[in-house]
Amino acid sequence: MLMLRMIKRGIVIVLRFWNNEVLNNIEGVLESVREKLPSSP
Repeated sequence: MLMLRMIKRGIVIVLRFWNNEVLNNIEGVLESVREKLPSSP
């Protein structure tokens, strides 16, 4: 239940990718992850 509360509060973001997307387009997957990371100060 703690994880669900964290997701609802925006503390945790869940990113989902298809296996073939990770295997065939790792750069695109990594770019998607980078876009979701908070910017550093």
